[in-house]
Amino acid sequence: MVEHLKGFAGRLCEIRGEPCVRQVIRLGIQRAAQYGFTNRGPVRFFIELMFSFGCDFDTDPQYPWIQGTLRDPGLADQSLRAEELYSRWQTFMQHVAGPKKQYTLEALRRIDQAKLEDAQTLFGDFETRIITGLRKIHPQKTEYVGEPALRVLTAKGIETARGYGVTSELGAAVLVALMFGFGHGVTRDPLYPWVSSTLRDPLVKDPDGRAERLYTKAKIYAAHLLAYLEAEQKNV
Repeated sequence: MVEHLKGFAGRLCEIRGEPCVRQVIRLGIQRAAQYGFTNRGPVRFFIELMFSFGCDFDTDPQYPWIQGTLRDPGLADQSLRAEELYSRWQTFMQHVAGPKKQYTLEALRRIDQAKLEDAQTLFGDFETRIITGLRKIHPQKTEYVGEPALRVLTAKGIETARGYGVTSELGAAVLVALMFGFGHGVTRDPLYPWVSSTLRDPLVKDPDGRAERLYTKAKIYAAHLLAYLEAEQKNV
């Protein structure tokens, strides 16, 4: 499975290192078993989804079709459930990532070019402005996920920010954006430990200051990911 993931999510595996990859694999085996996935194929796909949508993808409000398929009583056989989930995942990727990851690349370019002052041009209450900002960054994904799910995600992001003592709108917006991109469990995801470590950094006493640092790190991460995917496209 380690070798397979190096091909499936090579850059993320390289960044995190084999000990982390093995940790996620073990976690994936345990989580998959909760849904009756015990055969090699379904378990492998479950772990691939963790690398695609975050380790807590199975409870993420952005992907109700995942939870619905995993618990579908009409699909008692694990192989049939995995096949149905794979089919829905393909549809999602076609609409959200786009051909040759075109929509993903466009979203990353917008993040790379975004500036803090851009938020001042948005209107509405805070949650509405966050969702509008997400829509500007990745219109295809926000359309597919839908506003009701985005509002649930946004409310959770704001609540999570407060749990870290973050009170600034910037801090809450950054956390929601990270949940949107890397999954609603990003603050506890072993694949993205820099998120929680930044929010808990004892060297930065002000929680809002930690959030500002998180914004900077998120921009850097997105820039590196963009460069990697653009290079990948040139080699195809």
